[in-house]
Amino acid sequence: MKSAIHSRFQFPAPYQPHFGEAIIKQLIDIYLVSGNITVFFGQHTEAFKKDILHTSLCGHLLSQKLNDGLTSWSTYTGTLKKLDWIGSSSELKFLKFENSSLLNIIDLCTGKTLKTNERAILDTILIKLARLPSDAPAAKSITNRLELNASDVSYTTGSRSPFKQSYATSVALTIVFDNKKVATLQVSFKTDDLIGLDILTNPTLKALDEAYNSRLWISTINEHRYNTRRAQIAKKLGDKMLTELLHITDLLQI
Repeated sequence: MKSAIHSRFQFPAPYQPHFGEAIIKQLIDIYLVSGNITVFFGQHTEAFKKDILHTSLCGHLLSQKLNDGLTSWSTYTGTLKKLDWIGSSSELKFLKFENSSLLNIIDLCTGKTLKTNERAILDTILIKLARLPSDAPAAKSITNRLELNASDVSYTTGSRSPFKQSYATSVALTIVFDNKKVATLQVSFKTDDLIGLDILTNPTLKALDEAYNSRLWISTINEHRYNTRRAQIAKKLGDKMLTELLHITDLLQI
């Protein structure tokens, strides 16, 4: 049974990750799906990973095609439901924050969904992504996605800054656990900084004035039912499977 949770609250003290040797050696695989981060925890077959990546890519590409911007959540999840993803729960929240980092926002949004070591690994991933050279393919993929999601560009003036630009955008994150459950998170926010990798770690993000700015969906994919669609989806995606999917585990040295 699905539920929607609407809450307003302040951020607690920032979560401090611990980067131990045992944590880094945990089984993990990382991809960018049209610029959106997807993390696999645990051991999974390549066939299962492809099913997750290909269906997720379909959802992101359709959202991009419709130019939904910050309202892409319903398009994305709706597409996955049509591709045999089965939702078990959903949470819609309003988070009040100012001058916060994406690291802290994700920590709060995922709550008990992630174990302590999984949260630490996720933080490590975001930190290492933020340190990539701006001309690296992975960096360009993430930045392009942030720009595509951007909307509501506004301009303000002040005594010290006669011209100031503010951007509203969103980030989508998919986490696949060792039991094959999937947590899909979308966070929307605004920032006065230029859109770039700094968004991943710098404390410059502010809450948007909208009903919900955090969306979390827990689901699984029905692999048996998806069998009948697999070849069709692969054919439909074509070269997109090569150009829009980046395997970045080795790049980040996780």
